[in-house]
Amino acid sequence: MSQRFTNVIILFLFSLLSTGAYAQYNYGAFNYYTLGAKAGYDIYSYSFDETQQMTYEVQPNFNFGISGGLYLSYLLELHADFRYSIRNFNLKWDFPQDPTGQVPALSEYKMSYISVPVQLRLNAIYLKWVKLNIGVGLMPDFRLRPQETVTYQNGNTSESNKTYLTKNFAPVLIAVPMSANLKINFSRHIAIEFSGNYYYYLNKMHTDFMTKNGTAIGFNAGFFYDW
Repeated sequence: MSQRFTNVIILFLFSLLSTGAYAQYNYGAFNYYTLGAKAGYDIYSYSFDETQQMTYEVQPNFNFGISGGLYLSYLLELHADFRYSIRNFNLKWDFPQDPTGQVPALSEYKMSYISVPVQLRLNAIYLKWVKLNIGVGLMPDFRLRPQETVTYQNGNTSESNKTYLTKNFAPVLIAVPMSANLKINFSRHIAIEFSGNYYYYLNKMHTDFMTKNGTAIGFNAGFFYDW
């Protein structure tokens, strides 16, 4: 019984692959390139050293940019994005109440990066209208000018682009992006894509106060033209 079930599964998978290959030729030609625009929502997780009297607060972050790819074969694809990403966050300072009130209570950071993720993707499902693949690669992040707004215990605020903690943010980050991507074709040329992403950073965003490298999850949607 188990052997028969195994044979059925193998036959089913072979039929899927065959159908995908045949379906691509129904368009009359193989697509080699894809180009589009995408945007998404990211949630970053940073481990700050709470023994230094700070508490990390997550903020909603977004990204948008252009995305392109090269279809190497029915199984393998090479993709690259050029994205602008916003990575704001807050740090609450747990210092004792000071009579003068001139002690930081909250730091609000406005951070932005140019990200260039490059991924090699493997197609798990490749049918005429639907394609599902998984990808892995490298992603350099280039930090733009950060800004810190400090609110003190007495309610006063001040802003800085150079002093406070902003001077210790790494100018370049390197991450390993992993993704699952669902592409839906409306024709040979027009498609939309939905992606779920996980990022593991190989270096720390902040050199003094982070206890380990950051991670992130993200969700993207895009509109593409294939040819």
